[in-house]
Amino acid sequence: MLYLCIEQNINQIIMNLETIFDNEKAKKDLARENYINGLKVQWDRCLKNAHEVEKKLSFLRQKGYRISIQDDCPFDYSRATNGSFPNVRLNEVTMINKINENEIGVSGLGKFPLMGEKHTYESFLKKLLS
Repeated sequence: MLYLCIEQNINQIIMNLETIFDNEKAKKDLARENYINGLKVQWDRCLKNAHEVEKKLSFLRQKGYRISIQDDCPFDYSRATNGSFPNVRLNEVTMINKINENEIGVSGLGKFPLMGEKHTYESFLKKLLS
């Protein structure tokens, strides 16, 4: 009789531990899913912004500049987790990102005189074309 009680208690403990494990796994799965969904939202926003910036600066092609959108594709998990999101490239080394409706950020490689600065489209073009 005592053995049966002990066995039932052990089985109940095992079931409780399995439930706890399942709950923790579900929490981790949900956290991962939320993380990925957040990356997708950020990717889509950056892609939309890149298309807007590219459209506004596309006339620069007539002046000899190369304007393109990097990562102009659906969500890419591996690139997003490495911090690479869609942006506009000017001459392949300068990245231009939309900050808000009126401002863009300029970054990238080289000694481009506008690096690391926030600009309005007008101030960017004025410095670029001067």
